[in-house]
Amino acid sequence: MALVQMTYVGAPMIYFGDEVGMWGSNDPNNRKPMVWQDLGVYEDPQQTVDGALLNYYRTIIALRAAHPALRTGTFRTVLTDDAQDVWAFVRSGHGEELLVALNASDRPATVSFAALGEGWQDAYGTPGFADNGLISTTIPAVGGRVWHRRIK
Repeated sequence: MALVQMTYVGAPMIYFGDEVGMWGSNDPNNRKPMVWQDLGVYEDPQQTVDGALLNYYRTIIALRAAHPALRTGTFRTVLTDDAQDVWAFVRSGHGEELLVALNASDRPATVSFAALGEGWQDAYGTPGFADNGLISTTIPAVGGRVWHRRIK
């Protein structure tokens, strides 16, 4: 999942074409030439740029760029739920914290986080989910959610 790379410790690595949904050529050690959206139709009409995936990559790259805690902050795990395949962690630093919850299963997972404090807001600007310090949400299948808050 790309969201793991953009929020976890270390430098993210995007192999060329991942951001537009490309896959390898017939040789598993190689990849087809890059698909460029502005070059028109390719030999294989199925080979196109996945615009939604590209926009998702742009969004999560912008999230990483906007929050220094994702680049150089500390890391701590706050939830592991093997039954639902959910893992959550907090990145802290530079006066902020980000809570990242990831769902590796093929079905949505509902989770709650208590005792993490107040002031959490959805990092993508949708309405907040924290109520008296309790965050309860459904994480989409093979997806994730991110919240942030300012700290002193």
